[in-house]
Amino acid sequence: YYSIRKADKSVFCRSPQFFRRVAVATSQADTFAPIPSHRAPIACIVPRTSFTVPVSVFDIDTEKLVFSDTVKLPKSDGQLRLIQLFDYLNLLYAKYMFKEAAIEDVFLPVKTSPRTPIALGELRGVTRLWAAQKGIETFFYPPRKVKMAITGFGNAAKTDIITWIQNEFNIKVKDDNEADAISIAWTHILERRFMSCLDGG
Repeated sequence: YYSIRKADKSVFCRSPQFFRRVAVATSQADTFAPIPSHRAPIACIVPRTSFTVPVSVFDIDTEKLVFSDTVKLPKSDGQLRLIQLFDYLNLLYAKYMFKEAAIEDVFLPVKTSPRTPIALGELRGVTRLWAAQKGIETFFYPPRKVKMAITGFGNAAKTDIITWIQNEFNIKVKDDNEADAISIAWTHILERRFMSCLDGG
């Protein structure tokens, strides 16, 4: 394993190329306050394409966004892609120690390459196995439910989601994938609120 230092943070990965392709500490992440150790954050992990995985992390107690990014994985090497995703998830967990994860239900357009569902399924499989090993409870939300929770309209456009996310959290997202990761995690928070009300909390 190689040790790579950024500022005063030491992290580990399987190859020196790892952090050229996967951004662990973004400028956004450095501006967010760290989460106290007694809290259990929520993470959203969304394998979106065969090489793109947007993520976001929220503080459960304050419902504040503490980290978000879109991870780019190698396109050509399928085996390395799975390894790097697994390593990235371990790094994310080591930093935030979240106990719950929200994942988008699979949704693929009609005009999709036959290889895409297989590659996407592999990334989701790595994510779910990793979560099971860590004892992280996972929740799944279809795109329509997320759009309804965020905008009140199940057929909302991507631009509507991005606009709401940027206004609500006062950030500039990298792309629509990052906005989706934030919106899915926020949907989970709203779901937790609703279930808490039903339980009398």
